[in-house]
Amino acid sequence: MRIAILALLLAAAPAMAHEHGQPWYNGLRNELDQACCDNTHCREIGADDWRREGEGFKVRYGGTWWPLASYANVGFVAPDGHVHACKYPHESFVRCIVWPGAF
Repeated sequence: MRIAILALLLAAAPAMAHEHGQPWYNGLRNELDQACCDNTHCREIGADDWRREGEGFKVRYGGTWWPLASYANVGFVAPDGHVHACKYPHESFVRCIVWPGAF
């Protein structure tokens, strides 16, 4: 019985993870008009997960520090007051960033 319940939870995990994203992620585009993707590649990041470095920023996404593309700003203020980042798995940079209203 426990194995069946565990198997059911594991099968539902991807769908449940997708529900934790933000509905406003869909349709976001960066300054080059590139799609930021959706709940699959966008997530909230903590205050310790981004930093200034040189002329730009670095963002910790998935446990790794990645450069933030210079055109990553989406020109949209995060309604929840947190920073959100979007990164495609095959890219070596963060494609989109959503800043809070003031930081």
